[in-house]
Amino acid sequence: MRRLAALVRWGIALLLLSATVTMASAWATVRCDRLIGTDAVYETGVVLGAGFVMPPAPGPGSRDRALAGVRLYEAGVVERLHFSGSAGRGTGFSVGQLMADLAVEDGVPAEDITVETKSESTLENGLLSKPIIATSASNLLITEGFHLIRSRASMAFAGLPVDGMCRSSAFGERGPSDIAWMILRESLAWWFNLARGALWKLGTVLGLEESMPGFLLH
Repeated sequence: MRRLAALVRWGIALLLLSATVTMASAWATVRCDRLIGTDAVYETGVVLGAGFVMPPAPGPGSRDRALAGVRLYEAGVVERLHFSGSAGRGTGFSVGQLMADLAVEDGVPAEDITVETKSESTLENGLLSKPIIATSASNLLITEGFHLIRSRASMAFAGLPVDGMCRSSAFGERGPSDIAWMILRESLAWWFNLARGALWKLGTVLGLEESMPGFLLH
């Protein structure tokens, strides 16, 4: 019983730690609009997707992130935009492309946009975006605040470290109950992704990439 109680205490402590990091990520990171009017310049703004709505259009989170990228492009903070994300298998479209279409509608030239359409996780955002923007001299990560620090860690883990990051908003337009759920979900995701990423890394060291199960990436 003592061991069980100790494990429970450790579990609660780790969950509180990741919840604290999540809240700091949401509210203590730099808002993207704060970069406008500064000397900050990046070659590529890397925008991560966050779902969609029907008929096919970026969901609220994806729209929030995409429009933040557009504003940074218009202000000259980023020279190009890269959108990453799948809408899921069998849907016939991707969040990355939906965000890119939104950016074009808002006046961003198509030639200044690249898109990754297959990733179904933050780790895959990095892994599948890496070859597309491999020649970019500097990258600015753009996503919602609650997702920002874990996203930066995932990018680095995938071999695509970023030179800066900013939040489009803390939690988008979510209400209090949704914010509470997102904090809990993101807090759990830290530890789940850490374990999953460690297994994936071990598999790559052993040369087992082709045989690894999909859950190690998705």
